[in-house]
Amino acid sequence: MEIVTLLLDRGADPNYPSGYFDHTPLSNAILFGHLEIAILLLGRGPDVNLYAGCEYGTALTAAVFKSNVEITILLLDRGADVNLLTDCENGTALCEAACFGSLEIITLLLDRGAEVNHPGGSHGTGTASCVAAYWGRLGVVTFLLDRGADINLTSGKYGTALGAAASRGHLKTVELLLDRGAEVLLFHTKLCNNHGRYHTSRGMKI
Repeated sequence: MEIVTLLLDRGADPNYPSGYFDHTPLSNAILFGHLEIAILLLGRGPDVNLYAGCEYGTALTAAVFKSNVEITILLLDRGADVNLLTDCENGTALCEAACFGSLEIITLLLDRGAEVNHPGGSHGTGTASCVAAYWGRLGVVTFLLDRGADINLTSGKYGTALGAAASRGHLKTVELLLDRGAEVLLFHTKLCNNHGRYHTSRGMKI
């Protein structure tokens, strides 16, 4: 803590990226659990929306990955863009939360303006509900649908949440999506080419 304070006092740039992934000091502090240092850096006026490397994209996404509610709130209060899209794997903070985060983090992001149907992600998984379906996170899929996720929105290389769940063999997630009104035949052409057609009775590929 003292060393970081000294370096900042002597002119160190809190926005300067470093390392293989080009993480910023703020994102590094968050990822390695140095919360006091993260709070110190936030007090020195860093750009909270600065691109922080291809691994997580922004400091906010890093905080979401760590499921750190306190830092997530601080970043949002300091102007972090909750819908900022980057070229990292999950693209947005909400998509990152759908993959790794707790329902508490997901609720916080939605309450602070995250768009539930915002597409994102360099790997083409699509919206947050598609990401959650891809990883078989049944409770998250249910929660996102209850918060207004469009179950038949076409996004990403799997087409829809149903396509994402089916591509990974998540039977319970597929059943949930069908029961909630997912269109069986509404899937991306690439999904059909790569993974086969759906059986029309329950939407499983054959």
